[in-house]
Amino acid sequence: MAVMIGSNPIVAWCQSDAFEGLLTEKVELGEWTADEALCIRNHIENTGWPVIPAEAGAIVGLRSETISALATHPVWVALCSDIPGESHRNPVRFRGEWIAGHVMDLLLDSTDVPWSHSWRIKKQGHWALRLDRMMGTSKIEHCSGYAVFKRPSGRTQHVVGDHVLRWGLGLAAWNASAYDGLGEPSAVVPVTQWLQPAWTSSQGDIRKGWAMGYQGKAWRFSSSLSCAGRVWRKNSAGDVVYGSQAWLAAKRDTSWMTTRECRYAGLLKRKFFWGNAGFSGEWGTFVHADSLKKGHGWIGSQAEGSWRTSRWASEIMFHGEGGAMKVAWLHSSGPHRDWYATIESRRGNHPKIHWGEPVTGTGVEGVVGFNWDKVSPKRMHFSWRLEARAPAWRNEEWDVYFQCKGRVKVGAASHFEFRYRVRAESDQGLWVNGRKRWTLRWKRDGETVNHRVQWERLPDQMHDGKAGNSLAWMGVVQVKNIRFKCAVAGWVMPEGAISYSAEPSLHGVKTAVMSGAGSRLSWYVSIPLGSDWEFQCAGHRLDRLDRIENSSGSFSTKGPVQTAWDFRLKVSM
Repeated sequence: MAVMIGSNPIVAWCQSDAFEGLLTEKVELGEWTADEALCIRNHIENTGWPVIPAEAGAIVGLRSETISALATHPVWVALCSDIPGESHRNPVRFRGEWIAGHVMDLLLDSTDVPWSHSWRIKKQGHWALRLDRMMGTSKIEHCSGYAVFKRPSGRTQHVVGDHVLRWGLGLAAWNASAYDGLGEPSAVVPVTQWLQPAWTSSQGDIRKGWAMGYQGKAWRFSSSLSCAGRVWRKNSAGDVVYGSQAWLAAKRDTSWMTTRECRYAGLLKRKFFWGNAGFSGEWGTFVHADSLKKGHGWIGSQAEGSWRTSRWASEIMFHGEGGAMKVAWLHSSGPHRDWYATIESRRGNHPKIHWGEPVTGTGVEGVVGFNWDKVSPKRMHFSWRLEARAPAWRNEEWDVYFQCKGRVKVGAASHFEFRYRVRAESDQGLWVNGRKRWTLRWKRDGETVNHRVQWERLPDQMHDGKAGNSLAWMGVVQVKNIRFKCAVAGWVMPEGAISYSAEPSLHGVKTAVMSGAGSRLSWYVSIPLGSDWEFQCAGHRLDRLDRIENSSGSFSTKGPVQTAWDFRLKVSM
């Protein structure tokens, strides 16, 4: 996505990457929920960049404090096409990218250097195409894309190709988003994303085929007919094992099997004065150990609404092996005080387990939490969250997780945050010593330079004198149209423990995993090349002090030292 400012779209490209980094950072810090970030992203994908800052209020699914923060944020304002006193900005309809990745392995021969390539073109709101070539290969291994067709009235939308459905509380139909797994959610009532075209890699489960969405005054309908390919093979025990390999690559590899799993899903909802309610269902085939394909499906009901200062949502579904139920509640007890809770019960394996999605089987889960924000005279935030999971209601094996978090704005541009987390397990009524984690963060935003520092400590859990510590710093420098980021991190973790830190990437900010003992240096630079082109480069150097082999993303090295590069060239027309 890109926007042209006058005759120079590169300025907007810099803002585009900054905006994507803003969404990731807000979710990671817990200021916005993952669903709010997804709502913002989908709004831009479907309608284009904002026209005026107040357009933030038109994005469905945002809380009032999120709307206020987004409408006044400098990055959002810079993307608007109609700002008093500035020249009018016209949207760019075509965007092309070439992305190359390179990893250096000191133990490899110079003639066997792994590279990856990705070619991507998109016409905003109409179609997209992506071709990927993985590292160490010479042929295209993955192809994805979509075409969007809309009625002039805007009520009906058709998508041919890759697409995503996110329904209700995600109990029955839910696909992963770009922000899942970042930080902790500050709300528990996700917003339904009826239909969204997707531009995906070979990783994960994605729907491929035809989808349709209709929105009327009182009724809303969406459906999907997917014939996505599945890569699989049987292990020594005869069980089916799903693979993450790309479809085209698996077709050339005789050790993997490929098949199409066709399934149809539909959702019908009606709006009432108190909220909305409806029914959903899905039927499909999946690879199974007993036969190549076996039919399975589910049917369910969803409802959500509001009453005074409370918002609630519920979902129930039934399938061949059992069923599941989930209820969520959010209550505002004051201008800036929110209570929330969820309870979920599952029985039997959800059909999506057979479709390769990480959905747990039988069990119960409860969540309760509290958020408090004080706007003046200083911006302060405090929250706590308690989660409990068990295989059944009357069971002595419980997994309990607790977190409390505080954040305060110091001065005009600095934020300080602390976070305390503990996880404990109960086995036959005996509680195991909780695994604790302390995190301190400091962030400062300036006109040209931004800083972020994070220190995390894992106390000695086993009383063997092995505690964990990690320290990370990231800085961002903006000089005219050139943007530079740098991150440095060092850590020593006990066996089996991990820590996380943010580092720059071609797509804004990503989360890096720190385990064992080591250090990491990451960098990113964006350079305009004239009025229509932009060059970006990102990379990292990872040193494992414990001399263990490195593994990062889709590649690994044979030794403890790893250096990787990513390059991207953009064009806008």
